[in-house]
Amino acid sequence: MFAKDLTKKGIVDRDYESVFLGRRCARTLDATHKVSREEIEEIINEAMVATPSAVDSNPYKFLVIDTDEARKKLDDIMWPIDKDRVMQASFSIIPLADRQWIDDYDDVVAALKAEAPQSYEFFSNTCFPIIPGWYEELSSGTGAALDISVTFQAGLVSQSLMIAARAHGLDTGFMDAWHPYPDLNEAFGIDLERYIPQGVLCFGKNAGPVSDSYRRDIKDAVSYL
Repeated sequence: MFAKDLTKKGIVDRDYESVFLGRRCARTLDATHKVSREEIEEIINEAMVATPSAVDSNPYKFLVIDTDEARKKLDDIMWPIDKDRVMQASFSIIPLADRQWIDDYDDVVAALKAEAPQSYEFFSNTCFPIIPGWYEELSSGTGAALDISVTFQAGLVSQSLMIAARAHGLDTGFMDAWHPYPDLNEAFGIDLERYIPQGVLCFGKNAGPVSDSYRRDIKDAVSYL
């Protein structure tokens, strides 16, 4: 998927203030509102295209929960504070940081060569020769450096998913009060040696009050050197 391939059919709000600055956590969603899989894929494609990724590694996958059976399985592993939110959502997404993205990297190379020859030439002269060694270095020892790299990038695309959903007229909520280890493997067969679950993103139409959020004062969050 390249930016030129986006359909943008479902985008209904192009206002920066509304889409980006207006996002708030929706804790209560309208269980009757349904979103088609076509639009879900539009949102995911838009989020991925908009999100930076180191050497186009795309180190993430997405588990989409949109059937009643899957909702029940996921809700069963949520802590009480986040119970029922999955059941109300039009759909939920679990972003999975992929420790083994290198296994699929040939697909990236082939796509660049076929559809973006200028980018392919640049990568061939700069990045491609060193990527295997870089990945091996990230993976060395405990693999902590690799985990930091892939979870950071999966976090970036998670934020993009919520922003893209806002542009589609949807509200979102993030949850991480759950039992992913080992429950996510038992419920959905997710390989937790390869994938690091980032949390649960719920999508739908808000059906309740949305409280404002507090963020610390900038003087307590920023240091200049």
